[in-house]
Amino acid sequence: MGLTGFSPASPTERDEILGYLHSDLGNCLYLYLDIDTYEIGGGVIDVWLQRDEQGQIAAVLMRYADSFQAYARDEAVESVDYDWLVSLARELDVTRISAPGAVIRQLLAHGLSEDYDDSYGIIQELVKYRKMSSPDIAIEKAAREDIPEIARLIRMDEMFAQSYDVESLIRQFEARYDEGMGASYIIRVDGKIVAHLGLSAISKDFVIASYTIVDPTRRDYPYGAFLDSNFINNTLPSMGKRGFAFMQEPRRIKLFDIMGNPTVGEYGKLLKKQ
Repeated sequence: MGLTGFSPASPTERDEILGYLHSDLGNCLYLYLDIDTYEIGGGVIDVWLQRDEQGQIAAVLMRYADSFQAYARDEAVESVDYDWLVSLARELDVTRISAPGAVIRQLLAHGLSEDYDDSYGIIQELVKYRKMSSPDIAIEKAAREDIPEIARLIRMDEMFAQSYDVESLIRQFEARYDEGMGASYIIRVDGKIVAHLGLSAISKDFVIASYTIVDPTRRDYPYGAFLDSNFINNTLPSMGKRGFAFMQEPRRIKLFDIMGNPTVGEYGKLLKKQ
């Protein structure tokens, strides 16, 4: 497949970009959401496109703050102009890059392996979970004032602790809460939050479940399973939206797979080394 180089996208190309991304939504959820939310050229995001010989979109790159999100369909992955993309990442001092796993591996091969740590996972669509209930478990939607306690709970997880400090996590959660783009569901024991399931994105047609965590001292009881069951069987149907989750933990992936939740994509992340 012959491709042109990347060029800046214009606001008039927005609908075409969204149509291209929506056809493989599971592999580009946040990219789709951000371009659907923010105006191209409006000062929040920058977008670049690479097209094939017929003029069709073959790859999309978006900058948001100090992060990149990139996407290319399988047939175009090897033909993307990675040298240009790597050069721009260095020029803009990008700290995070998110993309399908195949794109991330190409970026590493084109020079970013010395500067970034990589990680991978899958995206599953949430459609089935066994129904669970207990008179001893009360699941509630968190209020804004619960966010600092939620942030401290999330940072008990080693992976999250490496990526976020408490204050930045609080700011992210508060911004999503205030914009109506996020929500949290919690379980308390003796007044303390011991389990959390969050929505890191809420769009007009889908939501992304994330930050599911149980206090390490409370993992002898299936609080997380109660949150998952309530979300998939009750909350998600009431919202009338599709639900997705980014998964890395093998046992959790296997559990959701056995229950009938399809894998719709593989994602990768690059985090700049300190």
